[in-house]
Amino acid sequence: MAYRLMIGEKSPVIRSWLEMTFPPEEFILHFFSDGHDLQEAIKKSPPDLTLCRLSLPGKDGYQLAEWFREEDLAPKTALIVYKGPFDEVDQPKANQVAIETMIELPISSLELVAKVRRLLGDRYLPEDLPEEPEEVPEDKPEMMSNRRNIRKLLEEEVAAMERELEKRIGGRLKAELMKWLETRLTSKREP
Repeated sequence: MAYRLMIGEKSPVIRSWLEMTFPPEEFILHFFSDGHDLQEAIKKSPPDLTLCRLSLPGKDGYQLAEWFREEDLAPKTALIVYKGPFDEVDQPKANQVAIETMIELPISSLELVAKVRRLLGDRYLPEDLPEEPEEVPEDKPEMMSNRRNIRKLLEEEVAAMERELEKRIGGRLKAELMKWLETRLTSKREP
């Protein structure tokens, strides 16, 4: 199931970059160019993660971070506030509203996705590990047969998922490599 991200960003260029950065099969992106609209959307249906620019019209990143703290939204949705290339950080204000995660643009696409995945992964880890499964007594062969069948099905499913993951990662790496090579070749051709 894809993660829902709500993003407060006014720049069409950065919006396009974010759309290209997050794989659509893994992330559903909802964009807002105004902090008030973003806040109302979060109130209606909290996303898995919120990305918010510091300098957002309506309510800026500081105000939204303060609202997150006041409403105790951290258990429902993670918040990343980011500074654009020309945004100034008011450090005392940032400390006062207790912004937990702040990043600075430019940042590599891979680094941003990794940070988001890490935050989402930390949020959805189980608090307790499951107890050890009970041993099936040997005197019930039909249960043993069912367990073997289930195990075989699970192993096949995991193998199929691994193959699919390898294909997706390989495709993304090839695309990134082609972009990199293209920029390198283009820069060498220019006098």
